[in-house]
Amino acid sequence: MNLRQLIPYMVILLLVLSLVLLVQVNGLSNQIAELSGAVVIDDGGSDVVPTQAPAAPSDIEVDISGDPYIGGNPDDAKVLIVEFSDFQCSYCGRAIPTIASLLEKYGDDISIVFKNFPLGFHENAQKAAEAGECADEQDKFWEYHDTLFYNQGALDKESLIKYAEDLDLDVDKFTVCLESGAMTSEVNEDMKHGQAAGIRGTPGFIVNGVLISGAQPQAVFEAEIDKYL
Repeated sequence: MNLRQLIPYMVILLLVLSLVLLVQVNGLSNQIAELSGAVVIDDGGSDVVPTQAPAAPSDIEVDISGDPYIGGNPDDAKVLIVEFSDFQCSYCGRAIPTIASLLEKYGDDISIVFKNFPLGFHENAQKAAEAGECADEQDKFWEYHDTLFYNQGALDKESLIKYAEDLDLDVDKFTVCLESGAMTSEVNEDMKHGQAAGIRGTPGFIVNGVLISGAQPQAVFEAEIDKYL
């Protein structure tokens, strides 16, 4: 058999070897991802946000003094969930139904405390966080919280003030609070608490001292909560 006759067989052999190499590389990538616990999600090409599996149990403590909560009282609830969130983060929006389901299932056995963690590449996140704090001053935090997540595409200053009006807040008081930057330090303090707790992206949750990163499935939270019930 001459060289010309061998060429088709050589091409086939090269293709087979290439396919084997591709499978091996893919398998190695999956192993690395499993070891790191990281899953990369592409949100329609707008953001690429890494989320992680629950971190190993730890004793993370977070100062929640004066922060808004829902569910049971943080001092009495069997499970304390501290949520670090960003009103402009689509993944935080995806976590809303999970939180609602957890509250429906566990009631006052759990307490969910909200803390701000506005990401720098979300241009309206900082002011939206401050607006939430201004609404909290008028005891309307959760209503305002829901409104912002339902309107993530419109978080400019004019819209933030309009939402306050829609919820029957004292708009003049709210506007002064928002425009003066009165809540900037409050939001920045939340950020410091989050960074100290190991939060690197949003949403992030501390469940009885254990870090859970990302908009994880409800079962992930239930597995941690059920340890204490």
